[in-house]
Amino acid sequence: KLFGANMRPAKVYEPAHVLIDEVMRWLDGVKRPFFAWAHFMDVHWPYHLEEELSTPEEIAQAWKDLVHLHEVNWQDAAITPQQKRHYIDLYEKAIEYTDAQIGRLLDYIDSSPFADNTMIIVVSDHGEEFLERGYWGHVEINLFDEILRVPLIMQLPGQKEGKVVSQQVRTLDIMPTVLDLAGCELPEKVEGISLTPLWNGRPEKYDSPISLSERWRDNTHVVALRTEAFKYIWDSEKPDTPQLYDLLTDPKETRNAIADFPEQAQQFQAHVDAHLARVAETTTFGDVNEPDLDESVINRLRDLGYVE
Repeated sequence: KLFGANMRPAKVYEPAHVLIDEVMRWLDGVKRPFFAWAHFMDVHWPYHLEEELSTPEEIAQAWKDLVHLHEVNWQDAAITPQQKRHYIDLYEKAIEYTDAQIGRLLDYIDSSPFADNTMIIVVSDHGEEFLERGYWGHVEINLFDEILRVPLIMQLPGQKEGKVVSQQVRTLDIMPTVLDLAGCELPEKVEGISLTPLWNGRPEKYDSPISLSERWRDNTHVVALRTEAFKYIWDSEKPDTPQLYDLLTDPKETRNAIADFPEQAQQFQAHVDAHLARVAETTTFGDVNEPDLDESVINRLRDLGYVE
């Protein structure tokens, strides 16, 4: 069951407390093994919680904040230390609110009949930039760690105590982990690796693969490769000037150290070249066949303004 991703265009998103209520109502009727995804958007900019939008003045201020952040990103507008603190305060308040609502769901599960047979995963799809590279949010082609590093918290069925894993893992590994714990066979083309060896005392079985991230904007394609020691960034607009960061001595990625590590740079570039070749081989351009849509789908697309 998917929660929180079907609310547009009437609302940008439902607040977390509404979403959690919906999830718990659905779980009340569950009679068989289930998979549920709850998609929280409260921490996404413009960060204003529903409770802060109860008066015309509060709504007007929220619009002003949103317009200002767009101007900061696209028109080089100034931002004062006070404004920056204001936006970060909103962001942190949204995190606290979302955390409390997730806590409600965890309490519900703890008191449910399936408490000891349920896996819980809390993860984010991206981080947030607060002007580290001159932008706010995640609007630009930024593949630095303030965007790429995200929380990943997993509670396993029957787990009695926690464990911190410092090894680099990938969100790509979540799906194979879920299938592994559910006793399902992994599809042949799955790229991720199950994380179960990391808490079963066999970390050597998880071979800390290189993490690959990429973004496109217009005609620009940026690829980042990350290990625990290095970050390599290749930009299609500047293919001859890639960036290599030594994460052990420069965790904030402030100095391009590619001249210091030519061998590592060459190895990373070989990975990039192989990835670009795979993309070119599996991506097709040209005429697209007309989809066979039934009348109800066409009517929904028409209501959304996608077709005439």
